[in-house]
Amino acid sequence: ATSEPVPIPDTMLGETREVRIVANTRCFLRFGDSAVAASNAGTSIPIVADAPEVMVVPASATHFAVVQDSAGGFLTLTPVA
Repeated sequence: ATSEPVPIPDTMLGETREVRIVANTRCFLRFGDSAVAASNAGTSIPIVADAPEVMVVPASATHFAVVQDSAGGFLTLTPVA
């Protein structure tokens, strides 16, 4: 599987840089710069299906990438107020 970097809009993150993440299939998430790539290796964060969690986006991150275990899934990132 492959992943493409997606820009994180400045307006999406508040001062705390916290986001709520939920996916409908197991996937792997990684924050970074415009060259970031996610994989199912140790460098990406595993996201469990249907288990919302809140995490802090690193200050240096401008993009994120995700790769899923199976096709047809989705990942939602929502800013935490």
